[in-house]
Amino acid sequence: MPPALAPALAELGARGEGAAQAAVAAHYERWDAGPDAAEEVLAWLQAEAPSVLLVDGQGRLLWDPERPEELGRLRPLLAGITAGPAAALRADLGRAAERSAGFLAALEDPEALPRPSEAIDQGGGLYLHAARRLLAFDLERQPSWVPLREPTPPFQRLLLAARAAHEWGHLAEEAGWVRVAPECAPAAAAGRSALVRAFSGLLREAPAPLRAWAEAHLPERLGVGPNAGPEELGAALAESALRRLPDYAANYLMARLLPPAELEAYLRVNVRTHVEEGLDPFLLLARYAVEAHYLGLGACAAPLETFLRHTAADRLLAGGGLLSREALLELLEAAASVCAAYALREEAFRPELLR
Repeated sequence: MPPALAPALAELGARGEGAAQAAVAAHYERWDAGPDAAEEVLAWLQAEAPSVLLVDGQGRLLWDPERPEELGRLRPLLAGITAGPAAALRADLGRAAERSAGFLAALEDPEALPRPSEAIDQGGGLYLHAARRLLAFDLERQPSWVPLREPTPPFQRLLLAARAAHEWGHLAEEAGWVRVAPECAPAAAAGRSALVRAFSGLLREAPAPLRAWAEAHLPERLGVGPNAGPEELGAALAESALRRLPDYAANYLMARLLPPAELEAYLRVNVRTHVEEGLDPFLLLARYAVEAHYLGLGACAAPLETFLRHTAADRLLAGGGLLSREALLELLEAAASVCAAYALREEAFRPELLR
């Protein structure tokens, strides 16, 4: 850029930032206007008692549906909420409670569910509470909106409902109710071996600069010895890839519980490029190996091709010289054979309540 243009560019950036800040301020001013609707929300919670815990941004419990009349901890945080956000909050909590009820109704024995383990994330706006077998809704930290100051964007409500089912799906996976079907275990084992071979071959055949970088940096990132060769590193990359299988299993069950709009919203928003996360190309490929198959759980007619277009994985990885497109597809197919082995333990579910 010619130096003479730098001041004009800086001014343009400042004007753009100012316009964005003004738009955000106007948005919140619109919803901040109006009478306080906190008491309406509190009355609704006490009357309906939706089966969702309410927590603040630090995870502190503010309201418990098993003691709906205890509103003292919640009242100060709700103070000032206006009609639009209040109505949206009631709708959000009602939808999350509906998805919880649908999941539990589909189980033959809900009481056989384990308590959430430490592996289950305690964040993301809606999660299974570590100490309770209930969903917790964070009133202060949602992914893309501020529940106490603005209504939920429609797409976000689809994602919220789907996340409710997904979080319960993790608990079902931990219970062993979504697992590799016994009759498919040999195929899954063969897929795992093929995935190790694919990653090992990738490391052996990578261009010299990438191979040298992998040998210098991957051992520490993957937790293997400093002198690990392609086979050991390939096995570690495959293991890293397969750590996404619990998410796949949760999505597998979610696909049997959710209406199509919620399912498609969740699957498609969770199949995305991860370039902004700063992953090196090897770990990026490991991340994609299982995620590439989420779309196959929904209505996507060509899930693998859609994945490649949506994430630009073929251009970033194959086009970037790490491996050929054929080798990329071979690696993804190896992971697909592991994913395809998953099934519900049918005796744990009431089939008439599944899709």
